[in-house]
Amino acid sequence: MVLHTVNQNSNLLDDCLTVAAPGDSLLLLQNGVYALQTRQDELQTASTSGIALYVLSDDLKARGLSSAGDDTIQSADYEDFVDLVVAADRVIAWH
Repeated sequence: MVLHTVNQNSNLLDDCLTVAAPGDSLLLLQNGVYALQTRQDELQTASTSGIALYVLSDDLKARGLSSAGDDTIQSADYEDFVDLVVAADRVIAWH
């Protein structure tokens, strides 16, 4: 499993979603959490294709966002982030 981390709501998310495969995980962090507001269709498609979606809860709070969106996106704290990194065979940071 590959863990993809995306810290921007930009074309990098598009590139990530092109490369991500079923069984991979995607964690939105920093300004990447704004994708929850603007990229719901792409995130829903990724989830449907078997990519596990997470958002860092502290970054949501820091930007005044209240939730992770729908049920396909799981809220993660820093302990969960570490668990995702440990479980991954590889981590790709999209910055």
